[in-house]
Amino acid sequence: MTVTDERIKALDDIGFEWTAEQQRQRVSFEDRIQQLKDFKAKHGNLHVTASLDKSLASFCSNTRSSRNNPDKSTILVTEERIKALDDIGFEWTAEQQQRQRVSFDNRIQQLKEFKETHGHLHVTASLDKSLATFCTNMRSARTNPGKVRLLVTDDRIKALDDIGFEWTVEKQRNRVSFEDRILQLKDFKEEHGHLRVTASLDKSLASFCTNIRSSRNNPGKSTIVVTDERIKALDNIDFEWSPEQKKPRISFEERIEQLKEFKGKNGHLRVTASLDRSLASFCTNIRSSRNNPDRSTILVTDERIKALDDLGFEWSKEQQRQRVSFEDRIQQLTAFKERHGHVHVTASLDKNLAAFCTNMRQARNNPGKARLVVTEERIKLLSDLGFGWTIDQPQRQRVQFEERIEQLKAFKEKNGHLRVTASLDKSLASFCTNVRSSRNNPGGKSTIVVTDERIKALDDIGFAWTQSALTSPTKKADVEEKEIKSTIDEHEVDGSEVVPGSEGVEVGQSTTV
Repeated sequence: MTVTDERIKALDDIGFEWTAEQQRQRVSFEDRIQQLKDFKAKHGNLHVTASLDKSLASFCSNTRSSRNNPDKSTILVTEERIKALDDIGFEWTAEQQQRQRVSFDNRIQQLKEFKETHGHLHVTASLDKSLATFCTNMRSARTNPGKVRLLVTDDRIKALDDIGFEWTVEKQRNRVSFEDRILQLKDFKEEHGHLRVTASLDKSLASFCTNIRSSRNNPGKSTIVVTDERIKALDNIDFEWSPEQKKPRISFEERIEQLKEFKGKNGHLRVTASLDRSLASFCTNIRSSRNNPDRSTILVTDERIKALDDLGFEWSKEQQRQRVSFEDRIQQLTAFKERHGHVHVTASLDKNLAAFCTNMRQARNNPGKARLVVTEERIKLLSDLGFGWTIDQPQRQRVQFEERIEQLKAFKEKNGHLRVTASLDKSLASFCTNVRSSRNNPGGKSTIVVTDERIKALDDIGFAWTQSALTSPTKKADVEEKEIKSTIDEHEVDGSEVVPGSEGVEVGQSTTV
């Protein structure tokens, strides 16, 4: 690329940055001071982090480093600049930043507000990370006064005690009283009709239920006291003490009704976990119980089998696979062709139909190893639709050559050139690559036929056949300064030669193919 004095002047006239250093000096020191003032007014401090302002945080870090290591830095930190930063309370060292930013009195006020909002002082990081850290540090400072910098005086301990501060983790666990748990269980039963509390429904209450059962079974290993009075209170609301109590939740008759409703809604009995997890589990268990009666606790009588058969229940995987008839598949393929203009079905377009196509090909090629029946009639029906029986068949030629010409014209009209890349149009870029390869290697591996007529059609729209045609500059070298300037204004300079071009190569655009 030739960079003449004339070109340099043209770029200089529009303020082009020639070095990385020029680009970095985008924000003046005075602007940074103003940004820091604005930050302090908004946040009340100058603890600038990348999460709050990445650019400003980088400036602060670089300024500190430049002052500490002036010989290794390209940033000039003068006495005047140091004073300007000191005047706004800039923190030069990590120690300054780590100092107690919030006073103890402010923390007490924050704790009072927290208690008023949440009804307790169990501060967690998910609720208030900074305040939770303060609470943890205060507990640690009182327990290990020699290892923590925080000062825990009697006055501070009293101030925290007065608002009900919890000094130990054990105290925090007893946040909900037993009486409150009983009320919660009653509310749960009223809402759900049972007391099978799971973590997905109520994590805290489920944990209580698990712990209370464990405490009753292992009183010596638990910190929860389970008195006869508490046991009676739980029994009165039909609390389930053992997992065995939970099993007979839904009767067989109720399951039959659920299956009927499922079939009425979905048109089939292929129950999956994504549609109904509980009912899907029942279906799996009932099949397993029939096949392995000795290993199952579910009773599968002839009467129950008949009730399920009457509904059309599918007992085996083979039954479930025969969900869609061959005629339905033909209809689906017809609809697919109408929508897409071809029958090259991929998983991304229709996973189920694509699997059918793959299975049909395999069944025809390996009739002895396939379960699908491929009759001559079926082959004819599929062939009449243009079904491709082998991967090598030209399924790829889904788009006609004439359509590709129209696509290229539309691309050129939109982008001003014919340098089609995968990032702009993956399918069209693949066509361009293949058609070049087919012309250059007609006897090679390409299945695309490049006739003289097709070559002419591509030439007429300025198609570039070679890499050099895509990357070589135009032969017109006499370019006026105003044309260069106009071109730079309209296009981003990205390293390609900025010369008004011909043969499909536009100005100021990358020639990467």
